[in-house]
Amino acid sequence: MKSLVWAITKMASKYAIALSVMHYLGGLNWLTGLSIAIFLPLYLPWSSSNKVDISHFTPHIIDLNPHIASMLIDLGLITDEKWKQLVSEDVARKPWDGLSFAVHGIRGVVLSVDPNGDNVVHWTGWDYYTTQTMIEVPLDFVQFSGAYFPWSPRFFFRTGKGGYHLGIEVNDTWLKEKRKDLEQSGIVKEFDTDYRFGTTRLTLDVLPPDVFWKFYREHDKKQWEAAKQKAISSGWKPEEIGIEEIGYFGDRYEGKYGTVNLRFMPDGR
Repeated sequence: MKSLVWAITKMASKYAIALSVMHYLGGLNWLTGLSIAIFLPLYLPWSSSNKVDISHFTPHIIDLNPHIASMLIDLGLITDEKWKQLVSEDVARKPWDGLSFAVHGIRGVVLSVDPNGDNVVHWTGWDYYTTQTMIEVPLDFVQFSGAYFPWSPRFFFRTGKGGYHLGIEVNDTWLKEKRKDLEQSGIVKEFDTDYRFGTTRLTLDVLPPDVFWKFYREHDKKQWEAAKQKAISSGWKPEEIGIEEIGYFGDRYEGKYGTVNLRFMPDGR
């Protein structure tokens, strides 16, 4: 009881100090100052309400294998003949570049998550780190002339409406001529324009976020089956990964424009 009273007393003292400072130094009336003092903490990024429960987090591996050829060909960015020329010889995994990524994909190792929801993700092929399970890769083996300088399409895997979006970012000058045909084809699920850079992200597939929950939340078999059904309804084909000697250790999701393998770390099953 004493600890509760002490906590309330400290909180009241902090509000009183903040209110006094805003009144005397900020020139605010008492009512305005009181409103700010009460509601501002609700919107601060360090507010405890924004913290996430990390107690159930499990390190995991994401093998991301987008179907780059299908993406580029269906969008009209490259011809089937041109693609065959690019891969007429074996494409080495290293040195890592846009073409090796297009052929071999990339692996992300999600090492940790903090209470703010930020991850540490190591993309091993690129030897690159991100704080979210998102990545963009320039496909520099394809180039177009632009109004001021050449540009190349970029692959993206990022969070968006409904889950994780896979697609291609293009220059708006190119898109202006192609947009009507793309809208009629129905292959683009979302057009997301970034006016700062004159580019638009064309989402071709969306992987529901539910399939990642087993690495972040406590769950049971029923919830996990529901997540798989949601993936199926979004156009993905789930398949369990495992071999007889060690059993189940992850899932593969096959979509029209990509394959995503989600696996437990060897010591995290």
